Amino acid sequence: MKFGTYLTNAEVEGIFELTNEGKVLYSQFRQHNRMLAAGPELIGHNFFEEVVDFDNVGDFRQLVGRFVESRLTVDSFFFDCRYGEKTVPVRVMLLRAFENRYPNYPDIIILDIRNTVY
Repeated sequence: MKFGTYLTNAEVEGIFELTNEGKVLYSQFRQHNRMLAAGPELIGHNFFEEVVDFDNVGDFRQLVGRFVESRLTVDSFFFDCRYGEKTVPVRVMLLRAFENRYPNYPDIIILDIRNTVY
């Protein structure tokens, strides 16, 4: 099941808590710099395989994977999400969090994805 319609085109913004493997633990969407209601229906789904649907998600996953493997605490990068002929430039900020409420997931990755063009 694909949930990609949540993160298409200009709506590719939000805050997502992920396990190192990409499982969504929490999500909240942003539109025009305003936070919207959380997306609980995404919890438990793989962010890279079931949530986002841009064409170059494999490249995006590799960049996040490098952060996971690096053991850095924070990082950021710019990325162009491609949807066919359309490109949506985003800035991705990554933060490693340690969360006691998820004992099976010692590290949680927080992605803050923001559209760089309005």
